[in-house]
Amino acid sequence: MNASTYGSLVMLMFVRNIDKTYCTSIQQVVKLTDSLAEKFKLEPDLSYMTKYLIIKNLVNSELLIIQKKGKNKKVKLPQKVKNYVVEKIREYDAS
Repeated sequence: MNASTYGSLVMLMFVRNIDKTYCTSIQQVVKLTDSLAEKFKLEPDLSYMTKYLIIKNLVNSELLIIQKKGKNKKVKLPQKVKNYVVEKIREYDAS
């Protein structure tokens, strides 16, 4: 599996459950994305460090955000991405 495929799966994992998905760590994002890859019969054969860097790049490009509240962290979609996805779903449903 290449890095762009893994990055797409990360975003798909969040968009799939847009209203309720957040993860408490990058490790949890990796775990959930790996399980999604297995459902698609893809082998998530990238190293953990590569997976971490892919997720970190998504955070740096503001496609994911990390919210810190005290000692707790949440990795989730930013509101602007959620709004965009919901808008596109409504447009699709209307057509």
